[in-house]
Order: sequence, then structure tokens, then C-alpha cells
Amino acid sequence: MMLNINGRKTLLCGLVAAFASFSTQLQANDSELELGQELFEEFCAGCHGADASGLSQFSDDLSTFSERLEGVTENMPDFAGVFDDDEVAAIFAFLDQATSGE
Repeated sequence: MMLNINGRKTLLCGLVAAFASFSTQLQANDSELELGQELFEEFCAGCHGADASGLSQFSDDLSTFSERLEGVTENMPDFAGVFDDDEVAAIFAFLDQATSGE
């Protein structure tokens, strides 16, 4: 398939836009992971260890994780209302990465 000069420009512009979007997503993910780590260190590391090694029952399901934060389990303090949705997602993202061995 041959592209004329306008087609090449359109393709190039599309690739540049896609890369810019991808780069922004990576920065957002890095920011989210950093926030998650900060919150984990402040609120969770005392019981679960700074390296998250005390998370023997970490579920990679956000819904289950949110329930645990809201005191559904008897083994954890109730954190209902302490974190907003973005903070819960950030802690979850950090733990998901920390427990996956990456």
C-alpha cells in the first residue's frame, strides 16, 4: 500500500499523537504508583511491612480490596471514608505491582 504525501503526514501525525497519549498515561501511572506507595507507607506498612510482605491474602480484585479497606474483614482496621476513590485505586495499583514481583 502506497501513501501519498498527505497520507504520510496524516499517518505521522496520528503516530505522534498516539505516542504523546501513551507517554501521558505512563506518567499518570507513575504518579498513581507513587501516591499508592506513599499512602501504603503511611497507613499500611506498620502491619503489612514496608515491602508489603505481610499481604498474604492480597486479592488482585479492586472490589475485594475496597471491601477490606472498609472494615469488611475482622483482621484489619476500618478505613471507611479515609481514602477517596483515586487514593484507593493508587494503593491498589501499588500493591498489585509490589505483589506481582515486578
